[in-house]
Amino acid sequence: MLPGCELLFNPPEHFFGEFRRLLERALRAVLFLSIPAALFLAVFKHSVIHLIYERGAFDPESTKVTANLLAFYAMGSVLFILNNLFVHAFYARREMAVRVWYGALQLLVFVATAALLVQFLGVRGLALAHVAAAIAGALLLALLLRQRQAISLRTLLRAGALYLAVSLVAVGSGWLVGQGLGVWPRGDTGFFVAAAVSISVFLVLAYALRIAELHYVVDLAFRVVKRWKA
Repeated sequence: MLPGCELLFNPPEHFFGEFRRLLERALRAVLFLSIPAALFLAVFKHSVIHLIYERGAFDPESTKVTANLLAFYAMGSVLFILNNLFVHAFYARREMAVRVWYGALQLLVFVATAALLVQFLGVRGLALAHVAAAIAGALLLALLLRQRQAISLRTLLRAGALYLAVSLVAVGSGWLVGQGLGVWPRGDTGFFVAAAVSISVFLVLAYALRIAELHYVVDLAFRVVKRWKA
């Protein structure tokens, strides 16, 4: 997507419509993938950390602390990824100065929020400060792109709301299965089954609702596999 945007915006008066279409398609695809992943990590945070780290290096208390941080960063991951695309969209538009303002705003928000929250929440305050900085950066970049008519915020918000609703049903189904199989607080087999149920329900709902990003992502995955085999 990023090389495509770069090429399409040169010269801008000829390809601006295609640039906007490609950018919005990429943003919807990112939302389609990142929202369910973030929600799953937030809900199954303890199981994920236990599975990866609690093999001798982590004790239950370390797992609990790290899992709580994972939940904050997971919910902010959608914004982290969106911001990366937003910044590269401005690179494609030859607006390099926006990156400087974006970085300065994020730094100011992070420092101010961290100074306020760390004294009350400890290390969790740092995680929330990162998320707050990401929110500020996303708002700035999204509003600037909307001002330049490069994206439709209404379209993206509508798509994000739909993906969130589907993700809630899918992850909720996995959570119910995990409850029955003893995922909490541990249980590797139950976790994998819950993950499979969540993914399956999400894909079925996306297909039933005819979400276009499902076909786009599947096609992209096949192309990546094909290139990797070649």
